[in-house]
Amino acid sequence: MLIPGSVDKNTVLEDYDFYLMYNAPMYKGASYKDAVVKYNDLCKALSSASLSLSHSKAPVTLSGSIEPATESETTRTKFTLNNYSVLADCNVYAELKYDSGNYTVNLVAGDVVFDE
Repeated sequence: MLIPGSVDKNTVLEDYDFYLMYNAPMYKGASYKDAVVKYNDLCKALSSASLSLSHSKAPVTLSGSIEPATESETTRTKFTLNNYSVLADCNVYAELKYDSGNYTVNLVAGDVVFDE
């Protein structure tokens, strides 16, 4: 499965104990400006998303406070699922990751929790 708009292979990670995570890179490059635009677009899309899940009686929405991007640092905005207690441990992140002068914007979903 590929998330529309992703720029590289999407990855499913499992540690066979606790964590299950899906990662879709939405931007890769050295431009902080371009990374911020993609990060902000991803945050807006997640904020307005409405998911129709097969076992949900109502559309599932996401809620979270958008964290402003900071140059030369990794920034994450955490979104949680509303109206669907079955997946209470599931989080969705918009991530702007900085590493040695390069930026990656990722959509990360699963039962993963990053240090805040």
